[in-house]
Amino acid sequence: MPGSIRNQKLINSRLERGIPPVVQTSTYTFRPIPTLSFPKNNTSNPIIFLDKYSSSDEDDDEDDHQKNEYLQMIKKGNSELEPSVHDTRDEGTADNWVERNASLIRLTGKHPFNSEPPLNRLMHHGFITPVPLHYVRNHGPVPKGTWDDWTVEVTGLVKRPMKFTMDQLVNEFPCRELPVTLVCAGNRRKEQNMVKQTIGSNCGAAAVSTTVWRGLPLRALLKRCGIYLTFVSKVRMYCPEVVVRIMEPALRRNSLWIRQEISS
Repeated sequence: MPGSIRNQKLINSRLERGIPPVVQTSTYTFRPIPTLSFPKNNTSNPIIFLDKYSSSDEDDDEDDHQKNEYLQMIKKGNSELEPSVHDTRDEGTADNWVERNASLIRLTGKHPFNSEPPLNRLMHHGFITPVPLHYVRNHGPVPKGTWDDWTVEVTGLVKRPMKFTMDQLVNEFPCRELPVTLVCAGNRRKEQNMVKQTIGSNCGAAAVSTTVWRGLPLRALLKRCGIYLTFVSKVRMYCPEVVVRIMEPALRRNSLWIRQEISS
């Protein structure tokens, strides 16, 4: 993976200077919610940007082939999906505004919403999972935000603590887009529970999805803020709604914090 290559180069550089390789990162990935008031891509003709590490003609041809392949998979998957709807089971919860695909299998009752697609549908769509069928793992409600009031704040062991708007993240940083596979650590836990009862969602074999993700490299964000590489051992990402806020005093040592929030 590209991140692993960059991390190894950083570690080698630090070892050459006699500095222990103490930099580690631990981040959470949040699934984009199509129903938020964020600018949407044209799903009938999505744009695919692949991260490139070579400029040879042969590699360019291979990239073009991959782009076309992903594009066809996305188009095919979108054309075969029924519209997402408001589920009556979300009534009376904080998620009553979120539209969902009706075929998703709920794993933890009514709320918070955790689900996986039917296994036959996941296998039918092949390598690229349509976004409405992506498995969902939640610990709480879906934040109801808009593009204009969502911000990302970087604090802790940085020279320049900063808060960024969504427009800044999109317009001031390099963009990367690539297919990524995510899998829940509890995938196939249902089978485990048949042998010995465990704690957690009763997942089947479909809590795994591969979709095309777009965003900016975390490295670029940290570089803008001036990260203290010698001292940082953790990068923690959280929202103000998450219970991790209670744990902050115990976690602040050698940490860099990235906070996502909705402006009031």
